[in-house]
Amino acid sequence: MRRAVGFQDFSDAEFGFMSELKAEHRRVPAGADLFQQDDAPTHVFTAFSGWAYRYRLFGDGRRQILGVVLPGELVGVPGAAFGRHAYAVRAATEAEFCALSLARLPALLREQEGLSMRLLWLSSHEQRMVERLAISLGRCTAEETLAAFSVDLRERLLRRGMTEEGGLSFAFPLGQAEVADHLGMTIVHLNRVLRKLEQQKILVVRRGRMEILDLDRLRKLSCLHEPADMVPQPLL
Repeated sequence: MRRAVGFQDFSDAEFGFMSELKAEHRRVPAGADLFQQDDAPTHVFTAFSGWAYRYRLFGDGRRQILGVVLPGELVGVPGAAFGRHAYAVRAATEAEFCALSLARLPALLREQEGLSMRLLWLSSHEQRMVERLAISLGRCTAEETLAAFSVDLRERLLRRGMTEEGGLSFAFPLGQAEVADHLGMTIVHLNRVLRKLEQQKILVVRRGRMEILDLDRLRKLSCLHEPADMVPQPLL
């Protein structure tokens, strides 16, 4: 991913520092948690491969999925700042994570201006995703919310080279329960919306894939679509 067009590479000095910052390479099977809600943080993590999602559980068992985690994205920074994780991270597929040492983060902030700005960008990106979700849940219709989610996911996967057919088809390992818990719908309502978009020849989700049939109409339907930012994004 460092060599991909959509991401920033490291200088030799930055790469050497990051090699020291990395404490371990952790593999998590599908359905298992990287860390759990209320755990004390031991590391921050960069997703290396696979799909995961951040989620929060309520006392009665209800779940809110806060966002999908794709390769190159950072998780665990709020927990490192506040001393406990306010959410859990679960692997949706078999996933791998680079575990970055908390003990070395102060040195990164002191000595590595470029890497510090990357950390700030990645932390702000996570916050921005949560803000978009709050707007979507609070002000958008179910169709608009699903369209916004699909357009955003497609653009993130396109940057990573994880799409096919001109960026209009890609693996989609999330089940309907996960999508419903992310978008604030019941599974029944989500099914209804998916059928409607399929009948309108806009979007099809089935058998572990998402296929966009009409990208222009999907973008117009989205209540949150913003022009794609193709400036190379940072990695840690």
